[in-house]
Amino acid sequence: MEKKGQKSTNAYMIYAGITTVIWATAAVFTQSAQESFSSQSAGVIRYLFATAAILVVMAVKRIGPPSLKDVPKFLLSGFLGFTCYVTTFNLAMESITGATCSIIGQVIPILTAVFSCVILREKIPLRGWTAIAMAFAGILVMALWNGAFSVDPGILWMLLAAVSLSAYNLTQRVFVKDYTAFQATAYSIIGGTLFLLVFLPGAVPEMREA
Repeated sequence: MEKKGQKSTNAYMIYAGITTVIWATAAVFTQSAQESFSSQSAGVIRYLFATAAILVVMAVKRIGPPSLKDVPKFLLSGFLGFTCYVTTFNLAMESITGATCSIIGQVIPILTAVFSCVILREKIPLRGWTAIAMAFAGILVMALWNGAFSVDPGILWMLLAAVSLSAYNLTQRVFVKDYTAFQATAYSIIGGTLFLLVFLPGAVPEMREA
């Protein structure tokens, strides 16, 4: 018979697995979308639909806005996790393959662990640091594959996307203490979408032509 703690751990593993599968499809669908839209337009259109769906759910469940004092925090979280991430991720997809993006994206949980160690003072065991070193060594090999000092701009964009999303993950660790998982995510997505609206004027004509 499983203990309560074991059940919780198993549930978290399932959630993490589902998240990984869904996240893995992003590169494929982004490449498809970029056949008709620019990187910036694809980002704002994607999150306009996401925000619309979230607002409907919030209305049905009668979920109100966050505390006024937390609004700046959600704006920062939204900028890091959605505005900055989706923009840099889409720019990366312009010059590197989805497979390369996915491989580099694997450093996101590693960077999250490093940030947690530095900022939240969480401990990382020796095997964790070993895995981190191996991951970054692999990225270095990929970055320098075509020449000793030749780095594809797409790899740099993807690394920036990874850093941005890792920082976002850290903010969520803080938010879930006072908000539900849905609220923390929803408020952040809405905040990120507000920043992405700067790209809307260019997206409208592209939507008409798509």
